[in-house]
Amino acid sequence: MGVRTRGIRQWRRRLELATENPGCVRIATAVAVLVAMVWAHAAGDVINRDGIIYVRAAQALLDQGLAASMAIYNWPGYSLLIAAVIRLSGTTPEMAAAVINGVCWMVLADAFVRLAHRLDGAAGRPWVPALVILSLPVFGHRLEIYRDWGYLGFGLLACVPLLRLWQSGRARWRDVIAWFAAMLVALSFRIEAAALIVLTPPVLLLRPGPWLERLRAAGMLAAIVLGPALLLGLALAMRDPVLLGKFADLLTYADLSNYLA
Repeated sequence: MGVRTRGIRQWRRRLELATENPGCVRIATAVAVLVAMVWAHAAGDVINRDGIIYVRAAQALLDQGLAASMAIYNWPGYSLLIAAVIRLSGTTPEMAAAVINGVCWMVLADAFVRLAHRLDGAAGRPWVPALVILSLPVFGHRLEIYRDWGYLGFGLLACVPLLRLWQSGRARWRDVIAWFAAMLVALSFRIEAAALIVLTPPVLLLRPGPWLERLRAAGMLAAIVLGPALLLGLALAMRDPVLLGKFADLLTYADLSNYLA
């Protein structure tokens, strides 16, 4: 009986250590998302209305090219990813979208756990944010084909290096590049990410610390954004002025004067 009790205590201790280890919790969260996605796909569901548009755009891209795809939906990033998975794996458009959804949900859950743990510090319990993200009602819609999963997932992932940059005494190019790379992926899903990319550098002027370091951090983000932004603006203006105007409309809709007052 004593040996049995001691064995139970050892397993309980190991479980406690695992739930307090961020790496173990991140792996367990990824596995939970994967199992949930496979289970949902096996159960089957009717494709949502937005999903029909993205699937049609992906199929048009494969059959007729980019122009035909953009005629169905004019921001082709999500459809391009679906088409790429179809081409590489030979699977159906619905399955390709499910694979992308699964990856995006893993990124979203992992980024949420990492951010929460970094904000809580060493005393935090990483299993708490893992349970929170997995129990959100929106997780019940994980099988629906939405580009928002990629936008939210990689947008939140970009916050991880941004938080490191905010908390550190000196900005590092590694964090700046990681932030920008994640935001570019988010931008491929939704154009709204462009507004966040442009507005983030000035926000770093509000971080604590000497003004010289604040200016340096904001300048590093502005420098990595400015070149690609100018090239993108030029490309959009040459290809379709309507797309360039769409970003201007976003800034107008945001009404930044409300936040600066």
